[in-house]
Amino acid sequence: MNRSLFWSISFRILFTGCLLTAFHSRADDVDDYVNRQMRRLHIPGLSLAVVKDGKVIKAKGYGLANVELNVPATKDTVYEIGSVTKVFTSTAVMILVNDGKINLDDKITNYVSQLPQHWSGITVRHLLSHTSGITNDYAAETKYIGRRAPLSARAMLSSVTNSPLNFEPGEKFFYSNTGYYLLGLLIEKASGKSYADFMKERIFVPLKMDSTCVNDSRAIMTNRANGYFYGRDLRNNEYMDMSWPYSAGALISSVMDMVKWDAALYTDKLLPQNYREQMWKPARLNDGSTVDFLGLGWGIETKPPYGRGLMHFGQIPGFIAGFTRWTDQRLFVVVLANMEGVPSGDIVDGISRRYLPRRNNPIADKAPDVTMKDRSLLQAVMSGTLDQQLLAESFHKDFFPTQANELRNSTKELGVINSSALLEEGADKLEHTTYRRYRATFRKEVLRFYIESNQNGKISDLRIAFD
Repeated sequence: MNRSLFWSISFRILFTGCLLTAFHSRADDVDDYVNRQMRRLHIPGLSLAVVKDGKVIKAKGYGLANVELNVPATKDTVYEIGSVTKVFTSTAVMILVNDGKINLDDKITNYVSQLPQHWSGITVRHLLSHTSGITNDYAAETKYIGRRAPLSARAMLSSVTNSPLNFEPGEKFFYSNTGYYLLGLLIEKASGKSYADFMKERIFVPLKMDSTCVNDSRAIMTNRANGYFYGRDLRNNEYMDMSWPYSAGALISSVMDMVKWDAALYTDKLLPQNYREQMWKPARLNDGSTVDFLGLGWGIETKPPYGRGLMHFGQIPGFIAGFTRWTDQRLFVVVLANMEGVPSGDIVDGISRRYLPRRNNPIADKAPDVTMKDRSLLQAVMSGTLDQQLLAESFHKDFFPTQANELRNSTKELGVINSSALLEEGADKLEHTTYRRYRATFRKEVLRFYIESNQNGKISDLRIAFD
């Protein structure tokens, strides 16, 4: 919020008092919201930071960074950030572009050996934007027990290069950890330094991000959190050697370091504006269409009246992470936690809504019969009686049984929906789906739920978040 230099002193004091009161009440609401989510999702510890107009207006830890030692989480607790690593890898690549060491349209085969001939059309840009056609996820193919031993680049490449591309480079979008592993190898080749050293020298040291680095479990790291997962009870996370996630997910950080990261992205300290903006433009496909939700490694969302949001979310055994930079609002929200499988995007969104302009007023519902059907679907999810035949095959594999059980367990005590309102409806032309988003009110709680359907009327996505 820009304040005029011509305000009288008395008005400025009055306004500032009102502003602080508003933010204080929102902060209390955030505390209540976060504590509710932690109870529902069994999160041991969580840290968050909120920045508005360049000022930290909330930075806090909740719960425990280490349950066994009873160590509280604070704003300085250090967590593994998983795929949030990718925005740093993307920025490192753009630094090398700015240095003149690489070009976005260079072939990846110029920098990485052992790649097959049918990968010769893949460019740096394709890897950054997840449009390379490489859909083989090297990390997903081995169980945790197999990830305890170090993974060499040679072994990784030999495991994925025999697979054909699922589509021609630039034809479609498909999220690829393998692509971001390759970008780490590119950074090393083009810079002559290890990935860890390059990130430290060109990003973390200049920004004084003292708690951010490539994770080394043997190193002594002050304020390091322990990671957990929840089955029937709370358990320590499985160990994974960081050579596996590498440039796709091996970084650790704190929310206060992420605040420094956000501030730097409003300046030329790391990159000139034109290079920063290139990361945040929707990726373009071969046919001229764009992937509106994705830039070069960054998620993009534009919502009136909020404006543009730049984001990424991640998880790794024992941890989740996520942030959104609402650049038009000059608002930054980051959440790090030591529980895997938790919807970090929902938590970031829930916190963001408490600082953004009010929106999501109900829209006219021109298909109340669809709304009633969707309400019944939500109640079926909550009671564990959802007809599995209603789900698209691809979504069914992701949803049952784990997600279905998690949603049922977190919502089964809410009871019956008292009222619902349609907040948004639309179509995703790229995925050929339609979607509707609702607010559902119960006796003591409010939920937001999202239902997406494919061309055959099958459910292709279903999400629930506490408001």
